[in-house]
Amino acid sequence: MIKKKLRPSPELQLFRSLNLRSSLPPKEKQYYQHLEKGFEGERQFDEWAFTLDPQPVMIHDISFEISHTYCQIDSLWITPQGIYLFEVKQYEGDFYVKDDSWFTLYGKEIKSPLLQLRKNESLLRQLMQQLHWDIPVHAFLIFMNPLFTLYHASPDMPILFPSQTERFHQNWKRDSLPSGEKEERMAEHLLERSTTIPFPSRTPPYTFTDLQKGILCAACFSFMKKEKRMVICPECQTTVSRDQGVLQSVEEFRLLFPDERLTTNTIIEWCGGGLSPRSIRRILTTNFQIRGRGKYASYQ
Repeated sequence: MIKKKLRPSPELQLFRSLNLRSSLPPKEKQYYQHLEKGFEGERQFDEWAFTLDPQPVMIHDISFEISHTYCQIDSLWITPQGIYLFEVKQYEGDFYVKDDSWFTLYGKEIKSPLLQLRKNESLLRQLMQQLHWDIPVHAFLIFMNPLFTLYHASPDMPILFPSQTERFHQNWKRDSLPSGEKEERMAEHLLERSTTIPFPSRTPPYTFTDLQKGILCAACFSFMKKEKRMVICPECQTTVSRDQGVLQSVEEFRLLFPDERLTTNTIIEWCGGGLSPRSIRRILTTNFQIRGRGKYASYQ
């Protein structure tokens, strides 16, 4: 049972939008590709976890502030036999471990994902103590990409490689108990304790004028065409109502320009034109709270 579904982080959504509507500088483009690659690994992990039997209570992408330190966890599973913490990686290529340090095969040192896992495991145990929950914590670093190889890894490292995921499934089915109402209540309590971690601004400067206008397809991220009361993607043929397409664009606008006024004319321009003020005003009035009147009206 999934209590919190996997979604792209606000940072990834912002970079994705800028990449589709403008040309990112090389450094920011590389960082954006890193975010997309990480999300793809989490998506593959989500599909893999969904096939577990019995199903744990799952929370994807949850963050806490514990002892004045932020803790971001890719996936938490709550079960009768304990809480499972997963750090998901989508590395590709050849790496090796030396003591506590990680390197590419060419000798470039990288940040150790095991150290990150241990830090999060320690913080999660502290949270369990604060909640007075006497429950074991099991932490794993899992690699989803079959094109990843790690040399000199010790067998006692809490790592799951792609070749080991099927055996994990088999052991899980043999050893695990079904989750019930108690585990669901625990998940709800953890969600109440969760927080949002402010991500550092790595985005290049941009303005409304800089960005290409239009409604983006939520499936393949191409620009959609307006047809009567529908909008249609010419690439993947995804079709949604005009209202839904406009609302998707409004949420994107609010992410990119949180301090800008939300007005009828702004959204018409943001959606690439071809929309009547009357229909946009209706959509905004139905879904948002209006402030002011006439040409001074805006929505929030």
